Amino acid sequence: MHLSTLFVAASAALTALAAPVAEPVSTEVGHLVERSVNPGTGNNGGYYYSFYNAGGGTVTYNNGNAGAYSVNWKNCNNFVAGKGWATGAAR
Repeated sequence: MHLSTLFVAASAALTALAAPVAEPVSTEVGHLVERSVNPGTGNNGGYYYSFYNAGGGTVTYNNGNAGAYSVNWKNCNNFVAGKGWATGAAR
């Protein structure tokens, strides 16, 4: 099996399992805790994002305002994460 075929299959599987983006939750008054986005693709604030994690170690991906995002990783195999174009509105 070619690597590109495997990547397309893995991407399709992850897209099917994508969950909505978690918003920060309050654990006490005035204190927010960020939740990492689950692997997959979606829209956040009108911007498309994609996050794939091959496993191993720890990778934390969080969407920010507009096209901003943050990623922290430690001892991981491989990951791809990013936030791109504005999706616009239906015409």
